[in-house]
Amino acid sequence: MQDYTTQPATVPALSRTWETKTLDRMDGAVVQVRYQIVSISNRTGEYTAEIDGQPATVFQADRILRGADTRTMVSEVIPMPVSMTRLGVWA
Repeated sequence: MQDYTTQPATVPALSRTWETKTLDRMDGAVVQVRYQIVSISNRTGEYTAEIDGQPATVFQADRILRGADTRTMVSEVIPMPVSMTRLGVWA
């Protein structure tokens, strides 16, 4: 007997936004705390990024996200499945 288990489909998000907190240290002491809002989008098939509402490269956004001491996802935009639009459900 075959077991037909369903795996949840992973749908790539159109956009994700994080709030980051980075602690700058000198000789072990925190000298500055930076808070930044970082967004990465892929709405047109090409990745774009924003840092604090200003256009940026994806490389700059990635560097901030990897270097942050804390990251909190504050927004995620996921495309609506075609099956939902066929039922007349709109976002």
